[in-house]
Amino acid sequence: MSRREVLRDSEWWRYQADRGQDIGDHYEEVVTALEQLPSIHRSVLERLFWERMSQRELAAELGISQPAVHKRKQRALEALREVLNETRS
Repeated sequence: MSRREVLRDSEWWRYQADRGQDIGDHYEEVVTALEQLPSIHRSVLERLFWERMSQRELAAELGISQPAVHKRKQRALEALREVLNETRS
């Protein structure tokens, strides 16, 4: 199964759809942007948002503190935002 298929079928996308979020128009855009991120950013976002792992769980897995995971998440979201802004302009 490809990364796109895994993300499309993930619990996070279904959760957003259940909440009435119109994600269909943005799915390809977000997945394409994720693929452009460095692996450290991509893996943090995938684990936190798609696999619904807590920051505490990810910190334990990576052997770092929870505040360090939070900082990585913030940097990853900033990088994702930059990629999305570049593709939209």
